[in-house]
Amino acid sequence: MPGRLLFAGALVLLAACSGKPDRTDVPEEDPRSTHCYLRHADGLSIRLDRIGDLVNGVMEGPSPDGERVNGTFTGALEGGVFVVLYKYESGGEQKKLEVVLRPVAGGLQPADGERVTIDGITLFKDRGRVHFGALVPEVECP
Repeated sequence: MPGRLLFAGALVLLAACSGKPDRTDVPEEDPRSTHCYLRHADGLSIRLDRIGDLVNGVMEGPSPDGERVNGTFTGALEGGVFVVLYKYESGGEQKKLEVVLRPVAGGLQPADGERVTIDGITLFKDRGRVHFGALVPEVECP
């Protein structure tokens, strides 16, 4: 008899726990965030909006041609770095540039390396051989 009561109690407990858990009391984390970065030495400023692994934003600073430009970017987190396509105007032409940004404590480090232009987009020849430059410190967004 005690064995039957134990078995019946286990079935009642199992039935009570087998339903779907009530998730209303667990707040979901907001996957969206906005971060701003500014490097005073060259005036590079970045506003990065992130939704999960996807990012977009605006960037202003020196172009590879040395001209000061302002543009937008979209991309994603890949292997611990943000890989984005930066679109801007320079010399009266629309340009597209692959940009790689490594998030580190206190900011971002932009990558530099050998580039090639394919179908009007300037890309890193080998992302595995880029080197990361000076920190662009995170600042409070305006």
